[in-house]
Amino acid sequence: MTEQERNQAIKMKRLPANWEFWSTSVFCSALWSFFVYVLTDFFLTSLGANALLKVLYAVLVCGFFFWIYWRNNRLRIIKNKYKKSTNYSKVRHSLKSLGWEHSSSQNVIYVGYNKLYLKFLEIKIIPIENGVLYNFQYIENRGFRFPFFIGLRTYARKKFEKSLLFTS
Repeated sequence: MTEQERNQAIKMKRLPANWEFWSTSVFCSALWSFFVYVLTDFFLTSLGANALLKVLYAVLVCGFFFWIYWRNNRLRIIKNKYKKSTNYSKVRHSLKSLGWEHSSSQNVIYVGYNKLYLKFLEIKIIPIENGVLYNFQYIENRGFRFPFFIGLRTYARKKFEKSLLFTS
């Protein structure tokens, strides 16, 4: 991530979207929406649903999956009252206590894949003045994945947040 992309991400509270992100979001949203719609169409037909209701349902399902994929780029923030350098050292100490490999470039910390559950996630952490921005993003280039992996991202995120809060 370049300095300009990092500054834009801090300003917008989103990671920069690339072609892979949008193609996966749109294509996979459509694919999973179609799959879910086909599975539930029989149920809607048996209830006697009219065509307008089916179209509305298809739009809602597609919108739901697209929203989940779009949300994948959002940066979360843990606010505190520390300077950027203090936040940087707290994050590195926290990652070390968790046993997560990490590297940094342009003041962005990238977490490695040394734990099994981290292999499905791409983690970026940006220490800033008065807080820490972070994103636990599912890896997009592994095929047609569901936009959620039964709590893997939440589990890793909660571990990180807890570790960061209790790091002195």
